[in-house]
Amino acid sequence: GRREGRFKAIRLHVRGADVEMLDLKVVYANGQPDDLPVRAVIRQGERTRPLDLRGFERSIDRVEMIYRTVPNFKGLATVCVEGLQ
Repeated sequence: GRREGRFKAIRLHVRGADVEMLDLKVVYANGQPDDLPVRAVIRQGERTRPLDLRGFERSIDRVEMIYRTVPNFKGLATVCVEGLQ
């Protein structure tokens, strides 16, 4: 449908280990980038607050993240992006 793949916000969910998020960029379907201020430590099993996207219900092409796993000797972190409507 017309609304499929369109989001007002995203939220990050971290598994496996804590991460320090250094940079987050959302690239929309039209190629326009949007840098979102996250710069924070996200604990394993936690989610961020909803991160609002610019404009009204945008289609996302990709999300580029630069983050560092906080060492815990249990493995690597996985960061999942959840689209919110």
